[in-house]
Amino acid sequence: MVFVRKLIGLFFVCVFPYANTAFGQVNLSNGLIAHYSFNGSALDESGNGHDGQIIGAFLTMDRFDNCEYAYGFQNSPNLISIPNDVLDQAESFSVSLWVKTNQQGVAITAANKSRHNEFFIQIRPENYVYTTVRADPSKVSQGVAGNIKVIDDKWHHVVITRNHVSGNVKIHIDGKLDIDSNRLLAGNPVPKQPLEIAENGLHIGADQDCIGGCWDPNQQFKGAIDDVRFFNRLISNDEIAALKNLDESTVTPLLTLDSVISVCDDFSLLDAGPGFDSYLWSNGEVTQVIRADESGRYNVEAKFNNCSYTKDVDLELNNINLSVTASDSTLTCLNPVTLIASNGFTNYRWSDGQIGQEVQVTAPGEYFVTAVNDCGEVASNKVQINMEESLVLLISASGESIGCSGESIELIASGGFDNYLWSNGANGRIIEVQAAGEYVLSASNSCGEVVSEKITIGKETIGEVFIPNTFTPNGDGKNDFFEIDSKIVGAHLKVVDRWGGVVFSHLDYQNDWYGQGLKDGTYYYLINHPCLDKDIKGWVQIVKSGFK
Repeated sequence: MVFVRKLIGLFFVCVFPYANTAFGQVNLSNGLIAHYSFNGSALDESGNGHDGQIIGAFLTMDRFDNCEYAYGFQNSPNLISIPNDVLDQAESFSVSLWVKTNQQGVAITAANKSRHNEFFIQIRPENYVYTTVRADPSKVSQGVAGNIKVIDDKWHHVVITRNHVSGNVKIHIDGKLDIDSNRLLAGNPVPKQPLEIAENGLHIGADQDCIGGCWDPNQQFKGAIDDVRFFNRLISNDEIAALKNLDESTVTPLLTLDSVISVCDDFSLLDAGPGFDSYLWSNGEVTQVIRADESGRYNVEAKFNNCSYTKDVDLELNNINLSVTASDSTLTCLNPVTLIASNGFTNYRWSDGQIGQEVQVTAPGEYFVTAVNDCGEVASNKVQINMEESLVLLISASGESIGCSGESIELIASGGFDNYLWSNGANGRIIEVQAAGEYVLSASNSCGEVVSEKITIGKETIGEVFIPNTFTPNGDGKNDFFEIDSKIVGAHLKVVDRWGGVVFSHLDYQNDWYGQGLKDGTYYYLINHPCLDKDIKGWVQIVKSGFK
Protein backbone atom coordinates (compact mmCIF):
# COMPACT_ATOMS: atom_id res chain seq x y z
CA MET A 1 0.00 0.00 0.00
CA VAL A 2 1.40 3.42 -0.98
CA PHE A 3 0.48 6.65 0.81
CA VAL A 4 1.38 9.96 -0.87
CA ARG A 5 1.40 13.33 0.88
CA LYS A 6 1.99 16.50 -1.14
CA LEU A 7 3.82 19.29 0.75
CA ILE A 8 5.19 22.21 -1.31
CA GLY A 9 6.49 19.94 -4.04
CA LEU A 10 7.95 17.43 -1.54
CA PHE A 11 6.37 13.96 -1.61
CA PHE A 12 6.79 11.54 1.29
CA VAL A 13 6.10 7.96 0.23
CA CYS A 14 5.70 5.30 2.88
CA VAL A 15 5.75 1.76 1.54
CA PHE A 16 4.32 -0.95 3.76
CA PRO A 17 4.88 -4.40 2.23
CA TYR A 18 2.99 -7.29 3.68
CA ALA A 19 6.13 -9.34 4.58
CA ASN A 20 8.28 -6.68 6.15
CA THR A 21 8.44 -2.95 6.66
CA ALA A 22 10.60 -0.55 4.69
CA PHE A 23 10.68 3.23 4.68
CA GLY A 24 11.72 5.27 1.72
CA GLN A 25 11.66 9.02 1.10
CA VAL A 26 11.46 10.59 -2.35
CA ASN A 27 11.58 14.22 -3.42
CA LEU A 28 9.91 14.71 -6.78
CA SER A 29 11.11 18.32 -6.95
CA ASN A 30 14.75 17.21 -7.04
CA GLY A 31 16.09 17.73 -10.56
CA LEU A 32 12.66 18.70 -11.89
CA ILE A 33 13.21 20.79 -15.03
CA ALA A 34 9.58 21.21 -16.07
CA HIS A 35 6.21 19.94 -14.89
CA TYR A 36 3.04 20.23 -16.97
CA SER A 37 0.08 19.01 -14.90
CA PHE A 38 -2.27 20.24 -17.68
CA ASN A 39 -4.80 21.15 -14.98
CA GLY A 40 -6.55 23.74 -17.10
CA SER A 41 -3.41 25.07 -18.83
CA ALA A 42 0.02 24.21 -20.23
CA LEU A 43 1.91 26.29 -17.64
CA ASP A 44 5.11 24.93 -16.13
CA GLU A 45 4.47 24.22 -12.44
CA SER A 46 8.13 23.53 -11.59
CA GLY A 47 8.80 27.23 -11.08
CA ASN A 48 11.36 27.30 -13.90
CA GLY A 49 9.15 29.23 -16.32
CA HIS A 50 9.10 26.67 -19.13
CA ASP A 51 5.50 27.39 -20.07
CA GLY A 52 4.06 25.58 -23.09
CA GLN A 53 2.41 27.12 -26.14
CA ILE A 54 -0.83 25.41 -27.19
CA ILE A 55 -1.28 24.81 -30.92
CA GLY A 56 -4.54 23.04 -31.68
CA ALA A 57 -4.53 20.88 -28.54
CA PHE A 58 -7.65 21.05 -26.37
CA LEU A 59 -8.46 20.47 -22.71
CA THR A 60 -10.15 17.16 -21.92
CA MET A 61 -10.88 14.75 -19.06
CA ASP A 62 -7.90 13.32 -17.17
CA ARG A 63 -7.30 9.85 -15.79
CA PHE A 64 -9.29 10.70 -12.65
CA ASP A 65 -12.30 11.92 -14.68
CA ASN A 66 -11.54 15.54 -13.84
CA CYS A 67 -12.81 17.82 -16.59
CA GLU A 68 -10.21 19.92 -18.45
CA TYR A 69 -7.30 18.42 -16.48
CA ALA A 70 -5.51 16.86 -19.48
CA TYR A 71 -4.88 17.80 -23.11
CA GLY A 72 -6.42 16.07 -26.09
CA PHE A 73 -4.87 15.70 -29.54
CA GLN A 74 -6.75 14.68 -32.67
CA ASN A 75 -6.03 16.53 -35.93
CA SER A 76 -2.66 17.47 -37.39
CA PRO A 77 -1.12 19.63 -36.16
CA ASN A 78 -2.36 19.38 -32.55
CA LEU A 79 0.58 19.98 -30.25
CA ILE A 80 2.08 21.88 -27.32
CA SER A 81 5.44 23.54 -27.96
CA ILE A 82 7.77 23.82 -24.97
CA PRO A 83 11.13 25.62 -24.61
CA ASN A 84 14.07 23.71 -26.03
CA ASP A 85 16.21 24.28 -22.92
CA VAL A 86 14.01 21.80 -21.05
CA LEU A 87 16.16 19.05 -22.62
CA ASP A 88 18.92 20.89 -24.50
CA GLN A 89 22.37 19.64 -23.39
CA ALA A 90 20.71 17.02 -21.16
CA GLU A 91 22.99 14.10 -20.33
CA SER A 92 21.24 11.70 -17.97
CA PHE A 93 17.54 12.55 -17.81
CA SER A 94 14.07 11.14 -17.15
CA VAL A 95 10.68 11.85 -18.70
CA SER A 96 7.38 10.86 -17.07
CA LEU A 97 3.97 11.18 -18.73
CA TRP A 98 0.51 9.62 -18.93
CA VAL A 99 -0.93 8.66 -22.33
CA LYS A 100 -4.27 7.37 -23.55
CA THR A 101 -4.68 6.38 -27.21
CA ASN A 102 -6.07 3.75 -29.54
CA GLN A 103 -3.57 4.20 -32.37
CA GLN A 104 0.03 5.03 -33.22
CA GLY A 105 1.50 8.51 -32.80
CA VAL A 106 4.40 10.55 -31.42
CA ALA A 107 3.92 11.79 -27.85
CA ILE A 108 7.13 13.85 -27.54
CA THR A 109 9.56 14.97 -30.25
CA ALA A 110 12.88 16.83 -29.99
CA ALA A 111 15.02 17.79 -32.99
CA ASN A 112 18.03 19.73 -34.27
CA LYS A 113 19.29 20.50 -37.76
CA SER A 114 21.39 17.34 -37.93
CA ARG A 115 18.96 14.91 -36.38
CA HIS A 116 15.22 15.44 -36.65
CA ASN A 117 14.87 12.65 -34.10
CA GLU A 118 17.24 13.89 -31.43
CA PHE A 119 14.86 12.39 -28.90
CA PHE A 120 11.29 11.22 -29.13
CA ILE A 121 8.70 8.99 -27.51
CA GLN A 122 6.48 7.18 -29.95
CA ILE A 123 3.57 4.76 -29.72
CA ARG A 124 4.37 2.37 -32.56
CA PRO A 125 1.80 0.65 -34.82
CA GLU A 126 3.02 -2.63 -33.32
CA ASN A 127 1.45 -1.44 -30.02
CA TYR A 128 4.50 -0.69 -27.89
CA VAL A 129 6.50 2.35 -26.74
CA TYR A 130 9.55 3.25 -28.82
CA THR A 131 12.16 5.86 -27.89
CA THR A 132 15.10 7.39 -29.76
CA VAL A 133 18.21 9.19 -28.48
CA ARG A 134 20.35 11.10 -31.00
CA ALA A 135 19.12 8.95 -33.90
CA ASP A 136 21.37 8.63 -36.96
CA PRO A 137 19.17 9.87 -39.86
CA SER A 138 21.09 7.70 -42.34
CA LYS A 139 20.22 4.46 -40.53
CA VAL A 140 17.04 2.61 -39.60
CA SER A 141 15.93 1.23 -36.24
CA GLN A 142 17.85 3.84 -34.29
CA GLY A 143 15.82 3.37 -31.12
CA VAL A 144 14.87 1.16 -28.19
CA ALA A 145 11.53 -0.65 -28.29
CA GLY A 146 9.43 -1.94 -25.41
CA ASN A 147 7.05 -4.87 -25.35
CA ILE A 148 4.07 -3.89 -23.19
CA LYS A 149 0.97 -3.02 -25.21
CA VAL A 150 -0.47 0.45 -24.69
CA ILE A 151 -2.88 0.96 -27.62
CA ASP A 152 -6.17 0.19 -25.86
CA ASP A 153 -7.78 3.59 -25.20
CA LYS A 154 -6.81 3.33 -21.52
CA TRP A 155 -4.48 5.49 -19.44
CA HIS A 156 -0.88 4.26 -19.14
CA HIS A 157 2.03 5.71 -17.18
CA VAL A 158 5.18 5.91 -19.34
CA VAL A 159 8.65 6.69 -17.95
CA ILE A 160 11.82 6.97 -20.08
CA THR A 161 15.23 7.22 -18.38
CA ARG A 162 18.54 7.70 -20.20
CA ASN A 163 21.92 7.09 -18.51
CA HIS A 164 24.59 8.93 -20.50
CA VAL A 165 27.42 7.12 -18.69
CA SER A 166 26.35 3.55 -19.50
CA GLY A 167 24.20 4.44 -22.48
CA ASN A 168 21.32 2.46 -20.99
CA VAL A 169 17.77 3.46 -21.83
CA LYS A 170 14.91 2.15 -19.69
CA ILE A 171 11.22 2.13 -20.49
CA HIS A 172 8.78 1.71 -17.60
CA ILE A 173 5.07 1.12 -18.32
CA ASP A 174 2.57 1.43 -15.46
CA GLY A 175 5.33 1.07 -12.87
CA LYS A 176 6.85 -2.05 -14.48
CA LEU A 177 10.24 -2.17 -16.19
CA ASP A 178 9.51 -2.90 -19.85
CA ILE A 179 13.08 -2.85 -21.22
CA ASP A 180 16.60 -1.90 -20.07
CA SER A 181 19.07 -1.73 -22.96
CA ASN A 182 22.16 0.11 -24.19
CA ARG A 183 21.69 -1.26 -27.69
CA LEU A 184 19.45 0.11 -30.41
CA LEU A 185 17.27 -2.15 -32.52
CA ALA A 186 19.89 -1.77 -35.24
CA GLY A 187 22.44 -3.35 -32.90
CA ASN A 188 24.75 -0.37 -32.42
CA PRO A 189 25.19 1.24 -28.96
CA VAL A 190 22.91 3.99 -27.69
CA PRO A 191 24.74 7.34 -28.15
CA LYS A 192 26.06 8.87 -24.91
CA GLN A 193 26.52 12.50 -25.95
CA PRO A 194 24.34 15.29 -24.50
CA LEU A 195 21.12 16.08 -26.34
CA GLU A 196 21.19 18.99 -28.75
CA ILE A 197 17.75 20.56 -29.09
CA ALA A 198 17.25 23.38 -31.55
CA GLU A 199 15.19 26.42 -30.68
CA ASN A 200 11.52 25.61 -31.34
CA GLY A 201 12.49 21.95 -31.61
CA LEU A 202 10.74 20.43 -28.58
CA HIS A 203 7.04 19.53 -28.76
CA ILE A 204 4.37 17.37 -27.15
CA GLY A 205 1.75 15.57 -29.26
CA ALA A 206 3.08 15.63 -32.84
CA ASP A 207 6.04 14.58 -34.99
CA GLN A 208 8.17 17.22 -36.74
CA ASP A 209 10.02 16.39 -39.96
CA CYS A 210 11.76 19.75 -39.89
CA ILE A 211 12.54 22.08 -37.00
CA GLY A 212 9.23 23.26 -35.55
CA GLY A 213 7.19 22.19 -38.59
CA CYS A 214 6.65 19.73 -41.45
CA TRP A 215 4.16 17.97 -39.21
CA ASP A 216 3.52 14.38 -40.24
CA PRO A 217 -0.26 13.69 -40.09
CA ASN A 218 0.41 9.95 -39.99
CA GLN A 219 2.34 10.35 -36.73
CA GLN A 220 0.04 12.86 -35.07
CA PHE A 221 -0.72 11.65 -31.55
CA LYS A 222 -4.46 11.01 -31.23
CA GLY A 223 -5.77 10.70 -27.72
CA ALA A 224 -4.95 12.40 -24.41
CA ILE A 225 -1.73 13.23 -22.54
CA ASP A 226 -1.50 14.20 -18.87
CA ASP A 227 1.02 15.15 -16.17
CA VAL A 228 4.29 15.46 -18.18
CA ARG A 229 7.52 15.86 -16.14
CA PHE A 230 11.15 16.29 -17.21
CA PHE A 231 14.04 15.56 -14.80
CA ASN A 232 17.75 16.27 -15.30
CA ARG A 233 18.63 13.04 -13.53
CA LEU A 234 17.73 9.36 -13.37
CA ILE A 235 14.69 8.86 -11.17
CA SER A 236 14.47 5.75 -8.99
CA ASN A 237 11.98 2.92 -8.94
CA ASP A 238 10.42 4.38 -5.77
CA GLU A 239 10.01 7.71 -7.52
CA ILE A 240 8.47 6.01 -10.55
CA ALA A 241 6.03 4.25 -8.21
CA ALA A 242 5.25 7.56 -6.50
CA LEU A 243 4.55 9.22 -9.83
CA LYS A 244 2.29 6.37 -10.87
CA ASN A 245 0.32 6.48 -7.63
CA LEU A 246 -0.17 10.23 -7.38
CA ASP A 247 -3.88 10.85 -6.90
CA GLU A 248 -5.64 13.94 -8.20
CA SER A 249 -9.06 12.34 -8.06
CA THR A 250 -11.98 14.16 -6.54
CA VAL A 251 -15.25 12.81 -5.22
CA THR A 252 -17.84 13.93 -7.75
CA PRO A 253 -21.23 14.74 -6.22
CA LEU A 254 -24.33 13.13 -7.64
CA LEU A 255 -27.59 14.57 -8.89
CA THR A 256 -30.00 12.80 -6.54
CA LEU A 257 -33.23 13.73 -8.30
CA ASP A 258 -35.53 11.04 -9.65
CA SER A 259 -36.54 11.37 -13.29
CA VAL A 260 -40.24 11.17 -12.38
CA ILE A 261 -41.69 12.53 -9.14
CA SER A 262 -45.34 12.26 -8.13
CA VAL A 263 -46.61 13.75 -4.86
CA CYS A 264 -50.00 14.10 -3.21
CA ASP A 265 -49.36 17.72 -2.23
CA ASP A 266 -49.84 20.81 -4.39
CA PHE A 267 -46.10 21.58 -4.30
CA SER A 268 -42.78 19.74 -4.13
CA LEU A 269 -39.25 20.59 -2.99
CA LEU A 270 -36.80 19.54 -5.72
CA ASP A 271 -33.32 18.87 -4.30
CA ALA A 272 -30.45 18.49 -6.80
CA GLY A 273 -28.08 17.23 -4.10
CA PRO A 274 -25.18 18.86 -2.25
CA GLY A 275 -21.56 19.37 -3.23
CA PHE A 276 -21.77 21.16 -6.58
CA ASP A 277 -20.10 24.48 -7.29
CA SER A 278 -23.22 26.01 -8.86
CA TYR A 279 -26.81 25.23 -9.82
CA LEU A 280 -29.08 26.57 -12.56
CA TRP A 281 -32.72 25.46 -12.84
CA SER A 282 -34.93 25.84 -15.90
CA ASN A 283 -37.06 28.36 -13.99
CA GLY A 284 -34.00 30.56 -13.40
CA GLU A 285 -33.33 29.67 -9.76
CA VAL A 286 -29.73 29.01 -8.70
CA THR A 287 -30.06 27.16 -5.39
CA GLN A 288 -29.63 23.50 -4.55
CA VAL A 289 -33.30 23.17 -3.51
CA ILE A 290 -36.26 24.86 -5.19
CA ARG A 291 -39.99 24.86 -4.54
CA ALA A 292 -42.05 23.69 -7.53
CA ASP A 293 -45.72 24.73 -7.51
CA GLU A 294 -46.70 23.45 -10.96
CA SER A 295 -46.65 20.07 -12.63
CA GLY A 296 -44.36 19.74 -15.62
CA ARG A 297 -40.76 19.15 -16.64
CA TYR A 298 -37.93 20.79 -14.71
CA ASN A 299 -34.27 20.82 -15.71
CA VAL A 300 -31.25 21.50 -13.52
CA GLU A 301 -27.64 22.06 -14.59
CA ALA A 302 -25.09 21.57 -11.81
CA LYS A 303 -21.38 22.30 -12.22
CA PHE A 304 -18.48 20.79 -10.34
CA ASN A 305 -14.78 21.14 -11.05
CA ASN A 306 -15.45 22.53 -14.56
CA CYS A 307 -17.77 19.60 -15.35
CA SER A 308 -21.42 20.15 -16.14
CA TYR A 309 -24.16 17.70 -15.13
CA THR A 310 -27.83 17.95 -16.15
CA LYS A 311 -31.05 16.20 -15.18
CA ASP A 312 -34.66 16.37 -16.36
CA VAL A 313 -37.43 15.82 -13.83
CA ASP A 314 -41.09 15.22 -14.69
CA LEU A 315 -43.17 16.40 -11.73
CA GLU A 316 -46.81 15.51 -11.03
CA LEU A 317 -48.52 17.39 -8.22
CA ASN A 318 -51.62 16.01 -6.48
CA ASN A 319 -52.49 14.00 -9.58
CA ILE A 320 -51.22 10.47 -9.48
CA ASN A 321 -52.73 8.61 -12.41
CA LEU A 322 -53.11 4.87 -12.66
CA SER A 323 -52.13 3.66 -16.11
CA VAL A 324 -52.23 0.24 -17.73
CA THR A 325 -49.91 -1.05 -20.42
CA ALA A 326 -50.28 -4.30 -22.35
CA SER A 327 -47.52 -6.39 -23.89
CA ASP A 328 -49.76 -6.58 -26.97
CA SER A 329 -53.18 -5.19 -27.79
CA THR A 330 -54.16 -8.34 -29.67
CA LEU A 331 -54.27 -11.99 -28.65
CA THR A 332 -52.29 -13.97 -31.18
CA CYS A 333 -52.44 -17.77 -31.44
CA LEU A 334 -54.05 -17.78 -28.00
CA ASN A 335 -50.77 -16.64 -26.44
CA PRO A 336 -51.37 -14.70 -23.20
CA VAL A 337 -51.08 -10.92 -23.04
CA THR A 338 -49.41 -9.34 -19.99
CA LEU A 339 -51.17 -6.37 -18.39
CA ILE A 340 -49.08 -4.09 -16.15
CA ALA A 341 -50.48 -1.32 -13.97
CA SER A 342 -48.27 1.66 -13.10
CA ASN A 343 -46.11 1.88 -9.97
CA GLY A 344 -46.96 3.88 -6.88
CA PHE A 345 -50.11 2.00 -5.87
CA THR A 346 -51.20 -0.88 -3.65
CA ASN A 347 -54.14 -3.32 -3.65
CA TYR A 348 -54.32 -3.84 -7.41
CA ARG A 349 -57.58 -5.61 -8.37
CA TRP A 350 -58.61 -6.58 -11.90
CA SER A 351 -62.10 -7.04 -13.33
CA ASP A 352 -61.48 -10.75 -14.04
CA GLY A 353 -60.71 -11.37 -10.35
CA GLN A 354 -56.93 -11.38 -10.57
CA ILE A 355 -54.87 -9.49 -7.97
CA GLY A 356 -51.50 -7.84 -8.44
CA GLN A 357 -49.76 -5.15 -10.42
CA GLU A 358 -49.02 -7.53 -13.31
CA VAL A 359 -51.42 -10.17 -14.65
CA GLN A 360 -51.85 -12.30 -17.76
CA VAL A 361 -55.03 -12.70 -19.80
CA THR A 362 -55.95 -15.14 -22.57
CA ALA A 363 -59.38 -13.89 -23.61
CA PRO A 364 -60.36 -10.75 -25.51
CA GLY A 365 -62.35 -8.01 -23.82
CA GLU A 366 -62.12 -4.89 -21.69
CA TYR A 367 -60.12 -5.19 -18.47
CA PHE A 368 -60.52 -2.81 -15.50
CA VAL A 369 -58.02 -2.33 -12.69
CA THR A 370 -58.39 -0.43 -9.42
CA ALA A 371 -55.63 0.44 -6.95
CA VAL A 372 -54.95 2.68 -3.95
CA ASN A 373 -52.28 5.39 -4.24
CA ASP A 374 -50.01 6.78 -1.53
CA CYS A 375 -52.54 9.53 -0.89
CA GLY A 376 -55.15 6.91 0.05
CA GLU A 377 -57.17 7.56 -3.09
CA VAL A 378 -58.67 4.82 -5.23
CA ALA A 379 -57.80 5.12 -8.91
CA SER A 380 -58.92 3.04 -11.85
CA ASN A 381 -58.21 2.52 -15.52
CA LYS A 382 -58.99 0.08 -18.28
CA VAL A 383 -57.51 -1.47 -21.39
CA GLN A 384 -59.05 -3.22 -24.39
CA ILE A 385 -57.63 -6.52 -25.61
CA ASN A 386 -58.76 -7.76 -29.01
CA MET A 387 -58.67 -11.16 -30.66
CA GLU A 388 -56.60 -11.43 -33.78
CA GLU A 389 -58.92 -11.43 -36.77
CA SER A 390 -58.92 -14.55 -38.91
CA LEU A 391 -56.89 -13.98 -42.00
CA VAL A 392 -58.79 -14.07 -45.29
CA LEU A 393 -57.06 -15.68 -48.24
CA LEU A 394 -57.77 -14.04 -51.58
CA ILE A 395 -56.32 -14.78 -55.02
CA SER A 396 -56.19 -12.36 -57.92
CA ALA A 397 -54.78 -12.82 -61.42
CA SER A 398 -53.17 -10.54 -63.95
CA GLY A 399 -55.58 -11.92 -66.58
CA GLU A 400 -58.61 -14.15 -66.91
CA SER A 401 -57.28 -16.58 -69.50
CA ILE A 402 -54.10 -17.92 -71.03
CA GLY A 403 -53.33 -16.41 -74.42
CA CYS A 404 -53.21 -18.48 -77.60
CA SER A 405 -49.46 -17.97 -77.78
CA GLY A 406 -48.85 -19.38 -74.32
CA GLU A 407 -48.32 -16.09 -72.46
CA SER A 408 -48.04 -16.49 -68.68
CA ILE A 409 -50.47 -15.14 -66.09
CA GLU A 410 -49.45 -13.99 -62.62
CA LEU A 411 -51.43 -15.36 -59.67
CA ILE A 412 -51.25 -13.15 -56.57
CA ALA A 413 -52.32 -14.26 -53.09
CA SER A 414 -53.14 -11.87 -50.24
CA GLY A 415 -50.48 -11.25 -47.59
CA GLY A 416 -50.34 -12.06 -43.89
CA PHE A 417 -49.45 -15.74 -44.15
CA ASP A 418 -46.13 -17.44 -43.50
CA ASN A 419 -46.32 -20.28 -46.03
CA TYR A 420 -48.01 -20.66 -49.42
CA LEU A 421 -48.37 -23.95 -51.33
CA TRP A 422 -50.09 -24.14 -54.75
CA SER A 423 -51.64 -27.23 -56.31
CA ASN A 424 -49.02 -27.18 -59.07
CA GLY A 425 -46.29 -27.54 -56.42
CA ALA A 426 -45.16 -23.91 -56.50
CA ASN A 427 -44.40 -21.94 -53.33
CA GLY A 428 -44.73 -18.26 -52.64
CA ARG A 429 -47.39 -15.59 -52.53
CA ILE A 430 -46.95 -14.73 -56.23
CA ILE A 431 -46.45 -17.31 -59.00
CA GLU A 432 -46.65 -17.43 -62.80
CA VAL A 433 -48.68 -20.05 -64.71
CA GLN A 434 -48.81 -20.84 -68.43
CA ALA A 435 -51.59 -23.41 -68.52
CA ALA A 436 -55.33 -23.02 -68.14
CA GLY A 437 -57.10 -24.82 -65.35
CA GLU A 438 -57.99 -24.67 -61.67
CA TYR A 439 -55.32 -23.64 -59.16
CA VAL A 440 -55.78 -24.36 -55.45
CA LEU A 441 -53.72 -22.52 -52.82
CA SER A 442 -53.20 -23.58 -49.19
CA ALA A 443 -51.73 -20.93 -46.87
CA SER A 444 -50.76 -21.16 -43.19
CA ASN A 445 -49.97 -18.51 -40.56
CA SER A 446 -47.61 -18.50 -37.59
CA CYS A 447 -50.29 -20.11 -35.43
CA GLY A 448 -50.45 -23.12 -37.74
CA GLU A 449 -53.89 -22.26 -39.07
CA VAL A 450 -54.42 -23.36 -42.69
CA VAL A 451 -56.89 -21.82 -45.14
CA SER A 452 -57.46 -22.64 -48.81
CA GLU A 453 -58.73 -20.81 -51.86
CA LYS A 454 -58.89 -21.56 -55.58
CA ILE A 455 -59.00 -19.74 -58.88
CA THR A 456 -59.78 -20.92 -62.41
CA ILE A 457 -57.81 -19.66 -65.38
CA GLY A 458 -59.43 -20.11 -68.78
CA LYS A 459 -57.92 -20.50 -72.21
CA GLU A 460 -58.38 -17.82 -74.81
CA THR A 461 -60.68 -18.95 -77.73
CA ILE A 462 -61.25 -17.33 -81.09
CA GLY A 463 -64.76 -18.57 -81.82
CA GLU A 464 -66.10 -18.63 -85.36
CA VAL A 465 -63.91 -17.26 -88.13
CA PHE A 466 -64.71 -16.14 -91.68
CA ILE A 467 -62.85 -17.63 -94.62
CA PRO A 468 -63.85 -16.35 -98.11
CA ASN A 469 -64.54 -18.90 -100.87
CA THR A 470 -63.75 -16.54 -103.75
CA PHE A 471 -61.39 -13.69 -104.49
CA THR A 472 -60.82 -11.77 -107.73
CA PRO A 473 -57.25 -10.63 -108.21
CA ASN A 474 -58.05 -8.43 -111.22
CA GLY A 475 -56.25 -5.31 -110.05
CA ASP A 476 -59.30 -3.21 -109.36
CA GLY A 477 -58.42 -2.88 -105.66
CA LYS A 478 -61.44 -4.88 -104.60
CA ASN A 479 -61.20 -8.43 -103.32
CA ASP A 480 -57.77 -8.78 -104.89
CA PHE A 481 -56.33 -10.85 -102.02
CA PHE A 482 -57.27 -13.98 -100.18
CA GLU A 483 -58.24 -12.27 -96.90
CA ILE A 484 -58.92 -14.62 -93.98
CA ASP A 485 -60.49 -13.51 -90.69
CA SER A 486 -58.29 -10.94 -88.91
CA LYS A 487 -58.45 -13.07 -85.74
CA ILE A 488 -56.21 -15.68 -87.32
CA VAL A 489 -53.89 -13.45 -89.35
CA GLY A 490 -50.41 -14.88 -88.85
CA ALA A 491 -51.61 -18.45 -89.26
CA HIS A 492 -49.82 -21.15 -91.26
CA LEU A 493 -51.52 -21.23 -94.69
CA LYS A 494 -50.98 -23.95 -97.29
CA VAL A 495 -52.82 -23.99 -100.68
CA VAL A 496 -52.84 -26.92 -103.15
CA ASP A 497 -54.38 -27.48 -106.59
CA ARG A 498 -56.82 -30.19 -107.51
CA TRP A 499 -53.96 -32.68 -107.92
CA GLY A 500 -52.45 -31.94 -104.47
CA GLY A 501 -49.59 -29.83 -105.66
CA VAL A 502 -48.64 -27.00 -103.30
CA VAL A 503 -49.17 -23.66 -105.01
CA PHE A 504 -48.69 -21.43 -101.95
CA SER A 505 -47.43 -21.83 -98.37
CA HIS A 506 -46.56 -19.37 -95.63
CA LEU A 507 -45.93 -19.85 -91.90
CA ASP A 508 -47.05 -16.32 -91.04
CA TYR A 509 -49.74 -15.43 -93.49
CA GLN A 510 -50.62 -11.72 -93.56
CA ASN A 511 -53.53 -11.65 -96.08
CA ASP A 512 -51.16 -10.82 -98.93
CA TRP A 513 -51.63 -13.75 -101.39
CA TYR A 514 -53.34 -12.84 -104.69
CA GLY A 515 -52.92 -16.14 -106.54
CA GLN A 516 -50.01 -14.92 -108.59
CA GLY A 517 -49.08 -17.27 -111.44
CA LEU A 518 -52.25 -19.33 -111.10
CA LYS A 519 -55.15 -19.81 -113.46
CA ASP A 520 -58.77 -19.35 -112.63
CA GLY A 521 -60.10 -22.31 -110.80
CA THR A 522 -60.74 -23.96 -107.48
CA TYR A 523 -57.95 -24.48 -104.97
CA TYR A 524 -57.87 -26.13 -101.56
CA TYR A 525 -56.40 -24.66 -98.36
CA LEU A 526 -55.30 -25.82 -94.90
CA ILE A 527 -55.08 -23.21 -92.07
CA ASN A 528 -53.31 -23.89 -88.78
CA HIS A 529 -53.38 -21.37 -85.87
CA PRO A 530 -52.54 -21.85 -82.15
CA CYS A 531 -55.88 -20.36 -81.12
CA LEU A 532 -57.85 -22.81 -83.27
CA ASP A 533 -59.14 -25.98 -81.70
CA LYS A 534 -58.46 -27.75 -84.99
CA ASP A 535 -57.15 -26.98 -88.46
CA ILE A 536 -59.49 -25.36 -90.96
CA LYS A 537 -59.83 -27.02 -94.37
CA GLY A 538 -61.73 -25.60 -97.31
CA TRP A 539 -61.70 -24.45 -100.92
CA VAL A 540 -61.44 -21.07 -102.59
CA GLN A 541 -62.15 -20.07 -106.17
CA ILE A 542 -59.88 -17.69 -108.05
CA VAL A 543 -61.52 -15.53 -110.71
CA LYS A 544 -59.03 -13.40 -112.65
CA SER A 545 -61.24 -11.94 -115.34
CA GLY A 546 -59.47 -8.88 -116.76
CA PHE A 547 -56.37 -9.37 -114.61
CA LYS A 548 -53.01 -9.13 -116.40
